[in-house]
Amino acid sequence: MCKSFGGTLDGAALEWLTNVPPGSISCLSELINAFYQQFASSRQLEKQTSDLYWLVQGPTESVHDYFNRFNCEKIGIKNCDVRTAIEAFKRGLIPNSELYREITKYPCATFEEVRSRATAQMRIEDDEVIRTASQRSTGGSSDRRSYTPRNNNWRHQPYVRQNQVQSVNQYYDTNNVYRNERVEHPNISDYGFNVDIGGVVNALQNVGGTVRWPRKNDRPDSMKDMSKWCDFHRDNGHTTEECISLRKEVAYLLKRGHLKELLSDKGKETFSKEQTTLPGPATSSERPDPPPFNKVVNVISGGSDICGLTSSAAKKINRGESETVEEGQTEDEVALHRSLTAMAITFDDSDSVDTQREHHDGLVISLPIGNALIKRILVDNGSSANVLFLEALQEMGLEEKNIVRRSTVLVGFSGEALRTVGEISLPTYAEGVNMMTKFNVVDCPSAYNVILGRPWIHKMKAVPSTYHQSIKFPTKWGVMEIKGQQRDAKKCYETALKPSKSPI
Repeated sequence: MCKSFGGTLDGAALEWLTNVPPGSISCLSELINAFYQQFASSRQLEKQTSDLYWLVQGPTESVHDYFNRFNCEKIGIKNCDVRTAIEAFKRGLIPNSELYREITKYPCATFEEVRSRATAQMRIEDDEVIRTASQRSTGGSSDRRSYTPRNNNWRHQPYVRQNQVQSVNQYYDTNNVYRNERVEHPNISDYGFNVDIGGVVNALQNVGGTVRWPRKNDRPDSMKDMSKWCDFHRDNGHTTEECISLRKEVAYLLKRGHLKELLSDKGKETFSKEQTTLPGPATSSERPDPPPFNKVVNVISGGSDICGLTSSAAKKINRGESETVEEGQTEDEVALHRSLTAMAITFDDSDSVDTQREHHDGLVISLPIGNALIKRILVDNGSSANVLFLEALQEMGLEEKNIVRRSTVLVGFSGEALRTVGEISLPTYAEGVNMMTKFNVVDCPSAYNVILGRPWIHKMKAVPSTYHQSIKFPTKWGVMEIKGQQRDAKKCYETALKPSKSPI
């Protein structure tokens, strides 16, 4: 074993082994001990809290740069002692500086207080930079509106997420934004992060455009609690621990797989079941824009809806015929199909925050179909056929000659039958997925324009939830969602209750 030990060495270690006096080593354990003693100084030692005393603010270094450098070192220390870190930070400051005097006069009990006071000093530095830049560009006059602070401009972006889940109405009407205000999210400390709350805020900067940074409060300073500072808002009024917006953002990001590297072992067990996302270029590509449409089909007054089953579909089911992956697909298409099938689709309380707590409403949505935005579409997993009502088809500007005259019989709840006019295939756009969909055209009054049944639902691999007023489905951009329009659902229900001349 001692002879083979040299085969694992090179460089200075191998040179040391060749210079060991012959006969001075009697066994492998002595060789190992001698090796450890010789190269003990080369071992990478674990950082201690006292190592922070070596960090000193440079003569021309800003508080912003010094604090970031100090905080990066502090995060890398396990079981960091807060009191020692606070004292090390104070001693590293430039003597007689404003921040040094303030921390000396008013000692901090937590590092969060140090962060708040340092951030206040950063604002003063930014203001000085603004004044200097304005005076240079205007010859002494100050124009604050023409300058954006270097550290704050990225925090004042609009409240927009990438791949934000929205309904069709939200997509075309940016003023109609669903807000999640009623859900109470846990405190940041409840997640079991291995860094403090300031480290969590710093980690959000590395997440990218997925993070929704809040705007500063527009209230005047006289109406804010100036003794409290929030790192997430970069404004006074409340502390970072009290920030509700930060709780919501952390909950959102954790649910989508971000910030998991900051979780402790106990926290990882809690959040082990995260949504699956597709790897590779598919996740980075942007979803295509919806196709242009030149008509909007609104309400059609009339009788009841249809929950039908075609005879041909019934025979297929009885024979046990089912389609899985279509033949002739490429390997990439098969891999995409398997990835979509493996994606987890879940619903929780946050999905029903914009719905009434007690309701029996159906799921009614809006989608671009063909050349028109079709409203009042009933998503009905009790229907084995996709139904397009003739009057809606005419409102779309399509002629009856486009209908394939292949008539089938739809059967209602009580056995009543209705023969369809024919079939028509139209492109249906849903959050980036543009799919040709076959509709059975029906000539009868209805409260709905379209009924999307199991053929469309299953082909989209979608999961509708009437309780949450939402339908979710996997795409190569992740799990997407279309919110139901509860007001339209109630109106359709009222219309469906009106008596009609003949049952359907």
